[in-house]
Amino acid sequence: PISTFLLNWVRHIGFKGEAEIIPNAVNTEHFSQSISPEVRAAERRALGLADTDVALVTTSRLVHKNAVDDVIRAIALLPEQVHFVVYGIGPDEAMLKQLAKEQGVEARTHFMGQIGHAEMPRALKSCDIFIRPSRSEGMGNSFIEAMAAELPVIATQEGGIADFLFDAKRNPDKPTTGWAVDKDAPKQIAEAVKNIIGNPEHVAQVLITARELAFEKYDWDLIAHRMQALFDRHIPGWREDNASLRHALSLPGEELWDAHQANKRALIEHVNRERNAGMDFEAFTIGFARRATPYKRADLVFTDIARLQAIAERAGGIDPDRSFAVMLDVGTDRQSLLDDPLYMGNRHPRVTAEEYDQF
Repeated sequence: PISTFLLNWVRHIGFKGEAEIIPNAVNTEHFSQSISPEVRAAERRALGLADTDVALVTTSRLVHKNAVDDVIRAIALLPEQVHFVVYGIGPDEAMLKQLAKEQGVEARTHFMGQIGHAEMPRALKSCDIFIRPSRSEGMGNSFIEAMAAELPVIATQEGGIADFLFDAKRNPDKPTTGWAVDKDAPKQIAEAVKNIIGNPEHVAQVLITARELAFEKYDWDLIAHRMQALFDRHIPGWREDNASLRHALSLPGEELWDAHQANKRALIEHVNRERNAGMDFEAFTIGFARRATPYKRADLVFTDIARLQAIAERAGGIDPDRSFAVMLDVGTDRQSLLDDPLYMGNRHPRVTAEEYDQF
């Protein structure tokens, strides 16, 4: 698993085997790159920010779990020079824009849409404070990216965030790496912002500590080495003979199949119960647990229906003339995915968009 939270969760649901936490990795060098004062000033002018304004920034999918609504409510409690810059898209966008209008902070809340990975360091470093007060989180790369970019981070300690976000008051036994708030607590967010604005010397020390944590625990090269070490322990010789990785499949096939069937049945029952989808347990099921947006390329799964049927025929035990059941993670392009025949195909009459959080 990628966090202590997820390790505890799989233990809770009955997993008793050996497990090791290997978190997601971040390109710390990319996010720590510097930008010139001129570039920063130009970015802020484009956002409509004055030199004296304080810009909170988030890079977040606009869904309930990321609690962008709580930040908007907090902005209404803060001085006029505090703004909120939102990079991201999602199904809650219209609702959040309406909320900003209702809270009287429409002019101070800037929805900038989705930006590319190459642009993110410049976007982050042109702002002053990173925030995402998540209601749930498996880990959250965005927080580590902000730490590498040397922004103070405000977050909850929900889920995997507790592995790296240490607050001076809540975690006095650990080096401080950010400012922790409870979930659903706009007033606490506002107080954390005020604390950051009013204590520049303390902030400077926290930024150093958080950056060190990002580089020492979450850098790409480090995580790659940990994966190598994991293979070394369980599949000796894989470095010299890559074919030895096949031994990862040495678990008894019958046990694997039984586990697969049990998990599939539980999933189908859950989807049918929650979405009234009418999915058939016996149907060959393709799961695509990613946000339904073009760059995730869900269309690649469905571009060649004949090939899927041929695979089913070769595999045996799958009726190629039966309808495939397809589950898609919900996202901003959900309706186009459900409507577009490129995704549906003649043999895909049932597509269920289930909302899974992607960590």
